Amino acid sequence: MDNMFKLYFKNKNEYNNIYENRYNSENTIHFHFKIENDYAFYYYHNEIMNIIYNINKLDKEVSNILNMLPSIAREEYKKRSLIDEIFFTNEIEGVVSTRKEISEVIDDIKSKAKEKNRIHSLVHKYLMLNTNDDNIMNLEDIRKTYDELVLAEIDKEDYPDGVLFRKDLVYVKGRTEKILHTGVYPEEKINSILLEGLNILNDDNIDLLVRVAIFHYIFSFVHPFYDGNGRTDRYISSLYLKKYYNSIISYRLSLTIKESINNYYEAFKMTNSKYNKGDITTFVFEFVNIVKTAFEKTINYLSQKRALLDEKKNLLDELTVVKEEKINNELKKILYILMQVDIFGEYPINRVNLSNATNLSLPTLNKLLAILEEKELIIKIKESKAFLYSINTEKFKG
Repeated sequence: MDNMFKLYFKNKNEYNNIYENRYNSENTIHFHFKIENDYAFYYYHNEIMNIIYNINKLDKEVSNILNMLPSIAREEYKKRSLIDEIFFTNEIEGVVSTRKEISEVIDDIKSKAKEKNRIHSLVHKYLMLNTNDDNIMNLEDIRKTYDELVLAEIDKEDYPDGVLFRKDLVYVKGRTEKILHTGVYPEEKINSILLEGLNILNDDNIDLLVRVAIFHYIFSFVHPFYDGNGRTDRYISSLYLKKYYNSIISYRLSLTIKESINNYYEAFKMTNSKYNKGDITTFVFEFVNIVKTAFEKTINYLSQKRALLDEKKNLLDELTVVKEEKINNELKKILYILMQVDIFGEYPINRVNLSNATNLSLPTLNKLLAILEEKELIIKIKESKAFLYSINTEKFKG
């Protein structure tokens, strides 16, 4: 899609005419704040609407694939996706966290263990994402989301020092630490532009993806906090995406942004340029493409993993572990669970979770696990005070 920035350098003769046509079109949404010297606007471009149309079809495909997966595979993939989202939303901001650390916090929260990790609040907020149907309606909601999401990780010197947001200047930097943009200032102006963004975000007359993309840009443009803006912005986008699309996509946004980070920053940079004449369409186009890519990669990944599981399941069906049919069936049930964990999950499974997944009591499960260990069909790993179990993939090669 040709944007105003590219048109300026590509076709200066038509540049002003195209701008006038877009800005004055009945298909344009106008804003009351300026980017550089021009009032911001969004123009409903056909290419964007075609991408959204395709995303709606891809969403149905993702749901169909997930619904056809066994429940354990589905849950393991959701957990893996959640780990991805938290890991990459931190990595984009240069915040160090490990996948294992995130996984352990997820398990601690699910088991209602005491909070003991600096990223507990971030993980908890994302873990509860799919049960949170609230909208971000006002400035207080933004601050509340920020506090619950990242405040525990922010250095005290970077705490918001205004009424709700910051009261001093802040700079938006790219991957190379080069300044891309100066955040809006003072706080009264922050409030005004964010309120305009919230009106768009919650306007049901506008396509959901368009309003999420517009707000995503506005939040980054305003940069209301000294630190934690990117993570808060991506969380709000995920919160709204899951309202309309399959919830798994709300856990794939940060990963896809990370993979497209150069294009993402370039779109932001071009949108902020004086040559772009305030046209937010530039950024919206890139954002909806990122969402489309998230869907396409999810479908490709799940399709490959489902085919692999079917292949391994066929090998398992032909296996006779012991002669007693009832015990043999129980053993194969355990192995099938471990296959799903291995193919769709992130880490091996402990006995408690394996007991819940198989509906077998711990004493019965222990006896069966001993048989599988003896046959070298599973691998037992001691970690801290617990044992973890995984399938021995060498025994199930096609």
